[in-house]
Amino acid sequence: MKKVLSILALTGAMLFAGEAYAQLSVNVAYIHQQHTFYYQKDAADGLFDNMDYMNGGMIGVSLNTPMLGTVGLAPGAYLSFASAKQTLADSSDFSTSNVNLKIPFYLNFKIPLSGSADVLVFGGPVFNVGLSTLANYKKVADQMDVHFDMGGTVGAGLQISRFRIFVGYNIGLIDRDDFSLTNKESVKKAWEGSTLFAGVGVVLGQMK
Repeated sequence: MKKVLSILALTGAMLFAGEAYAQLSVNVAYIHQQHTFYYQKDAADGLFDNMDYMNGGMIGVSLNTPMLGTVGLAPGAYLSFASAKQTLADSSDFSTSNVNLKIPFYLNFKIPLSGSADVLVFGGPVFNVGLSTLANYKKVADQMDVHFDMGGTVGAGLQISRFRIFVGYNIGLIDRDDFSLTNKESVKKAWEGSTLFAGVGVVLGQMK
């Protein structure tokens, strides 16, 4: 308990120390997400699975707090939506979509260019909470996609004054409810998920 309190106190001190320079930003992005499809043709069949890609977007905020030199910590919160549709062998269509809450904790590195331009390099963990999964636009309570997971992200961008553009790649680290280190197939599946994203953002408030 003392260790937890010490970590919280240290984190609070870091945020307080950088509060005068903390920059709140609003960001939107397009996402292209690898996804394992689960579908059932009729009640007599079991679940089938197939890999496909979902497309959608996310919107949210981040708070970049300088820590040391050009290095900053940027926690954030984003709401994402993605969907996909497949045509099966019998020509029937199957669609799926999900809504997630994404909570990243990125380390940011700024590389100053001329004038008010900076190159941004960022990376760190992202925690995801599945809020809703729809299959054929009917809520499916037992789909594995309604879950908690985490991933790792790397990305880069360009900021000019208040405006930025960025791209990134996220790989899922644990994205299965049945994940187990002792099960090789489970470990393999947990690493299959990945997401490409690209977006724009704007910094709010006073610029330093």
